[in-house]
Amino acid sequence: MDEKQVIQDFTDKNLKNKNGKIEGQRINKGWFKKHKFGNEYEVFQKNSIIDSKTLYLFLTKESDKCSCGKEKRFVGFRDGFKEYCLPCSRKKNNGMLHLIEQDVQIPDVPKFVKDRNGGYSTTKLKTLSKDTVSKIKERTLYLKKASLSERIYQIEHNLFCLPKCKLCNKEHNNFYTSKYGYRDYCKGKCSYNYNRKEKIKSLRKHFYKKYQNLYQSTEDYNITLFTKENYLNNKECTIKFEHVCGHVYNLDKEYQGHLKCPKCFPVRSKIQYEIYDWLKDYVDCKFNDRKTIKPKELDIVCENFAIEYDGQMFHSYGKSSYNLFDRTIENKNLHLEKTELVESEGLQLFRIFSSEWVNKQEIWKSVLLSKIGKTKRIFARKCEIKEITSKVAKEFLQKNHLQGAINSSVRIGLFYNDELVSLMTFGKTRRAKYKGLGNFELYRFCTIINTTVVGGASRLLKYFEEKYTPKMIVSYANRRWSQGNLYDVLNFEFIENTKPNYFYFSGNDSTKLLSREQFQKHKLGGVLKNFDFELTETQNMYNNNYRKIYDCGNKVYIKK
Repeated sequence: MDEKQVIQDFTDKNLKNKNGKIEGQRINKGWFKKHKFGNEYEVFQKNSIIDSKTLYLFLTKESDKCSCGKEKRFVGFRDGFKEYCLPCSRKKNNGMLHLIEQDVQIPDVPKFVKDRNGGYSTTKLKTLSKDTVSKIKERTLYLKKASLSERIYQIEHNLFCLPKCKLCNKEHNNFYTSKYGYRDYCKGKCSYNYNRKEKIKSLRKHFYKKYQNLYQSTEDYNITLFTKENYLNNKECTIKFEHVCGHVYNLDKEYQGHLKCPKCFPVRSKIQYEIYDWLKDYVDCKFNDRKTIKPKELDIVCENFAIEYDGQMFHSYGKSSYNLFDRTIENKNLHLEKTELVESEGLQLFRIFSSEWVNKQEIWKSVLLSKIGKTKRIFARKCEIKEITSKVAKEFLQKNHLQGAINSSVRIGLFYNDELVSLMTFGKTRRAKYKGLGNFELYRFCTIINTTVVGGASRLLKYFEEKYTPKMIVSYANRRWSQGNLYDVLNFEFIENTKPNYFYFSGNDSTKLLSREQFQKHKLGGVLKNFDFELTETQNMYNNNYRKIYDCGNKVYIKK
């Protein structure tokens, strides 16, 4: 049996599918080797058969050359080659080309290249001769970078200058399509402003109709009603609502969402409304803002900061019988990415975990009041400095610091009228890369809630440096509530941002955050009821109804 017959039989038996088509992906060394067709592969290789096209040529001995000498178009093994190459096929099937190449005048070109919809056909444009194209370009030299369809449009409409923008009155070449011609506005600000103006107008009409139908004839809402004309032309962008419950709230005219009283018909967590209602008595703020980092939403936005309330069940990972909470694919940087996005807009983002609002609500309120300058002020020069016991330090930190107490070897406090008002604690460095004789870590610094001790941190640090003469001090700023501004004042040097840290909490009790240190894998055997050494720490925790939540990492600072 000759090689051609061997290849033909092998093709019919192994390479064709039910429809008689060749499975071209099988013609490779890997497939032959996998199915143990070593001898057949040698025959294929010997005859330079590498795909369905070369296989077709070998079996049929058909020429793949067009009459013009170019390669014909290959359709597939079953259908073989087309009769012509692509250029010859266009000439054969398009009589328009011959008309244009003979005696068609340039003004008559548009009618030959138009399609049934009134635009210029891309396929027909390609059939224009080089001579015709060069003549078209000569007629429109003032358009240096114009497309061929734009040039033909100019000839068709006898345009010898560019159109002018309706806003800035400058010439522009904002060409839309061959059917619709040029836009009314030039690219950039003019086009953007026009489109935005029309969009806002449309949104306002929709809002007016919606609010009018829902509330105008309702006794439950006290609203300052507008006529439609006054409402649409009113420069103010908010409208004031007062519900029968007594709750007063404002809505943006462009807002397209929930219009009812948010207190009686909440669409967000009630805690978000609680934070908003408390905060708006001290500072102007917006609720559910989608403009600052659009299209993402921020729970509350003020002049120089924003707040995100993170319900721990919704923002954590773990197994659950409830589909909404059953998530084990983790995105460690989810919170960090939003924080960095807000910071890029010049704002600070405070992320409040739900357990902290339950257990440390007064501390969080103190942090926010300090940010807006609404706390009591005490000057450090009027305070007395003392070192205190670990018991006193622990009690003070539990009441006034979001991270609570920590064991420390040095505890320095400021006293005002015999009352402890500020505390700074130090100890050995915890990370191996910063360990060394004479190296310390600044563990905690805080003041009594709702109080700012002016110059307190500087005085406490100076006392520590003079008495303990450290070689180096390292400290960490938690990015959920700090941007590290205090460390800049204390002349610390910024080193790096750490990766996000994580915490665990029980799926049955989301009010207690637990440090990951107590759940390291080598400790889990004595902690968990169901422990499998073959599984990872996280898998074991998920199997025991624990959930994981990530923070935003820390900023590392060093002072030498």
